[in-house]
Amino acid sequence: MPLCSDCASYWSWYKDFGCVSPGSGQRRIEHYLENIPSGGDWREFCVTTPASFRGMHFTGAEFYFQKNFGTYGHWVVDDESCN
Repeated sequence: MPLCSDCASYWSWYKDFGCVSPGSGQRRIEHYLENIPSGGDWREFCVTTPASFRGMHFTGAEFYFQKNFGTYGHWVVDDESCN
């Protein structure tokens, strides 16, 4: 039987889409969700799988979607370099 850490969903790689718009003070980040159990509700896993990036921690994705057979989380975070 696999260990719990082997069967838990997790955010693998992320992509930084840059500033939302010049002067917005916000940056767009997208993560790919791995290891969703067969038959599991991908939406539930998106909002309950913790994520950490750029020194910030989140309990789940702000927005989520599926494309090209994958599940993604999306965050818009404050970033002074986008001012």
